[in-house]
Amino acid sequence: MTTQTSEQKLILYVDDEEQALKYFDKIFGKHFATLTAKSTDEAIALLKEHADRVGVLMTDQRMPKRLGLDLLMHVRDEYPHIVRILTTAYAELDNAIDAVNKGEIYRYITKPWNIQELKITLQQALTYKPVVVECSHVIRPYAILAAGLSGRFRGCKKAVYQLIEHWPNPSSICPTDDTQDFIKLADTLNEAGPAMDDDMTLVQLQKQIQSTPGFAGSITCQDRTEQVRFNANCRMTQAAINALNKVAVNEGVLTPTVDLKSEVRNQTQGILINWQLLPESDQPQQVQWSADLMLAYLFTLHHGGHITVDDHLMSLWLPCNPRDINIPKNVENWLTDIV
Repeated sequence: MTTQTSEQKLILYVDDEEQALKYFDKIFGKHFATLTAKSTDEAIALLKEHADRVGVLMTDQRMPKRLGLDLLMHVRDEYPHIVRILTTAYAELDNAIDAVNKGEIYRYITKPWNIQELKITLQQALTYKPVVVECSHVIRPYAILAAGLSGRFRGCKKAVYQLIEHWPNPSSICPTDDTQDFIKLADTLNEAGPAMDDDMTLVQLQKQIQSTPGFAGSITCQDRTEQVRFNANCRMTQAAINALNKVAVNEGVLTPTVDLKSEVRNQTQGILINWQLLPESDQPQQVQWSADLMLAYLFTLHHGGHITVDDHLMSLWLPCNPRDINIPKNVENWLTDIV
């Protein structure tokens, strides 16, 4: 079904469910010129006829014969002027990341839709001018991952912003991570869960780092009596330790130095982890972007802490009582702002 005037740009929605197409047309046909297709092949046929008037294509991922990703890649190559949107269930986060890597989509919309938010998204997409943004192909998978996790974990938006702030120009130093790295990271965090209720001591943290497989560095710990205690998610802590060790090793630091101590910031008691990620050098250096690096940011920000980068060290400060730290909720459209 098509609802249009001669002046309006078309929004093409593709879904193999007839009810979904009728629902889309009924809701959004009042506001936009819409065109629908029930398969990738049908959409491609419609594009041959209407490509000059289609401004936005939104497709579901799971369809028989050919997936929505196939359509996104086709449109990217044949009709680069069309803004591309993927809609799929939250559980299909891997599909969203894959679409970002291969289809270069404008937005990822989870099902079920928030009608008002989707209306705004479609309005913005109709006025969006597709351009090739430097580094966006590297940044987007990180932003998509954070968006997918933001419903459970705190500080996801800020984690991506800080990653960009501390390690700029990712495309100049490394290619996009393999999709499987992001899927593994999402699985690791979801398996650990968002709780932050494990009672730990600085001495226990030191022992946890020392027993990490592959860790061959040296650790100094300010506390020897187990007086410094803090609450954290123990499984996430171990995952972050593993990630930091891998980042250091990948940067050529086989025996990193780690320093643990308590530190009060803004009248809040916390612990500070100083971890060597880069070899000591007089020359400017930058850590290579990776899913492991992202994990360190997600872990720290989820616990209400923050990260600073100085020379060859990364400093992770964590409050002793993370639940006392208020984390602002993610604002709408932050994913688009980042990428």
